[in-house]
Amino acid sequence: MKLEQLPLLDIFNSLRQRHGLPLGVDEYLTVLRSLQAGFGIGTREELEQLCCLVWAKSEEESRLIRRLFEQMWRYSPDTADQPKPSSPSPESEDSSAKIPESEPLPELEPQPNLTPEPVQAVQAVRSSRRDRELRRPRYSLLTEYFPVTRRQMKQTWRYLRRPVREGIPTELDVEATVAKIGREGILLQPVLIPPRKNRTDLVLMIDQDGSMVPFHQLSRQLVETAQRGGRLRQTRVFYFHDYPDQYLYRHPAMLNAQPISEVLEEIGERAVVLIVSDAGAKQMKSRQEGKNLPCAVILTAIPVEYTAVRAHLSDLQEEMHPEGTIYERGNFSSNGHSWQVGIVEMGAGIAEAAVETKRAIDYFKPNVILFVGVAGGLKDVKLGDVVAATKVYGYESGKVVETFQPRPNVSQVSYRMEQRARAEARKEEWLQRIQGSSSDLEPKAWVGAIAAGDKVVASTRSEVYQQLRQNYGSSVLSVLNC
Repeated sequence: MKLEQLPLLDIFNSLRQRHGLPLGVDEYLTVLRSLQAGFGIGTREELEQLCCLVWAKSEEESRLIRRLFEQMWRYSPDTADQPKPSSPSPESEDSSAKIPESEPLPELEPQPNLTPEPVQAVQAVRSSRRDRELRRPRYSLLTEYFPVTRRQMKQTWRYLRRPVREGIPTELDVEATVAKIGREGILLQPVLIPPRKNRTDLVLMIDQDGSMVPFHQLSRQLVETAQRGGRLRQTRVFYFHDYPDQYLYRHPAMLNAQPISEVLEEIGERAVVLIVSDAGAKQMKSRQEGKNLPCAVILTAIPVEYTAVRAHLSDLQEEMHPEGTIYERGNFSSNGHSWQVGIVEMGAGIAEAAVETKRAIDYFKPNVILFVGVAGGLKDVKLGDVVAATKVYGYESGKVVETFQPRPNVSQVSYRMEQRARAEARKEEWLQRIQGSSSDLEPKAWVGAIAAGDKVVASTRSEVYQQLRQNYGSSVLSVLNC
């Protein structure tokens, strides 16, 4: 097999374009030059080890390269043209499917003009097989475009070093020793001083994703050169999106969250903090302005409720809790007053509502938190009416004997919220914010008690509905399914 018949270009293109490995022309040429020098041409295992050494940066990437080679060997023309036995047994099928890694490469012929010209190398990297469509990443760099080299990056990091003498005196202080000899006229004991030790820590805070995607390669090189060549005592790296808020993340995929307050407490006096970001001033300004506004959180159970609330907010931005909950934060303005509002769709269920409520309180630290949703009417209310709760009965709590004896859990809203609800119900301004088509009947606003539970009461003939009418019919306006 001639060298140009080896599947190096296929594997190289697959690693770059399908799997996103940051490989360029230099890495491809390094493998070719190594083969020309006689490295990796003995066996298939040696060739795989050479490619893993040059192209892989982690154990996971090495396994990926070996897996691609195994697929290439399996479907290469040399193995495809071999005759197959007429009646293979299961044992022979298994043995024929496995190709030993240490099998010698068949008649590898190194060529004298192996190293291609730079233009040819670039064309080889850019080219792809006609019979195979490879998905290209959105951003692909064939060569580094940075105005500084890796060497210059490492040298720049070293300017941050601040050596401090500490520890056991082991180094000779020449000047002090000479001065002592001059004073005493004899050398009895040299003057020793502690050695210099670097006590500078570096904290990198790197903006990730969004408009920073074109700078990801630069960020990776900054981290790599600081950790490997900066010669600092400690280099800690954290990631954030848009701007550092409540949490910083140790992984670029926004994993392993740590509160920013803890990070700041761990930063010592000799630490250097560098923030790498494109300085999204507009988003930063809007967020900072939002921090001065009162905050409300609105919880919803189903998509239609979430969509109805979302339609009244502006400047929406998505946020993610460290536990994975997705929020949207926006602004609501009315009558010259503005609020910052966080919304979340948490799904049905009282237990889920309790967990998400606590999580949202810890995350937003709101002035007020509301649960907004559709409910079934029980007394007086009609379709389209709005009910603000003064108290909520948990109607599913009770004791079952011959009949169900309710022992409802009762939760009451604050006095201030109840008074505000009654004041708004007397006005008509809220009717002007109704969006979409409306019926001929004008909705009304009610302030009173409601009942809540996990069950969706969809029929007036159901047993649950009859129990609600019997136990709460005179005091409850509506039934809410959480």
